[in-house]
Amino acid sequence: MSKVAWKYRGQIIPSTKYMQLELHVKNMIKNEKQVVLTADAYLWRENLRIYKISDIALGISETEQ
Repeated sequence: MSKVAWKYRGQIIPSTKYMQLELHVKNMIKNEKQVVLTADAYLWRENLRIYKISDIALGISETEQ
């Protein structure tokens, strides 16, 4: 697994009208316990990309109830 890199150049402020999260899935690993997605992520404020995160990973698993 590679190191996560986070770059930013702005912030969400009270006057922000909307924001949007964009993910580009690069890899998916599925086993008997979970699914792990690796992606590059971008956060937009109106028409300005303010955050970029490379190689972020998310694990998803089911729990018994």
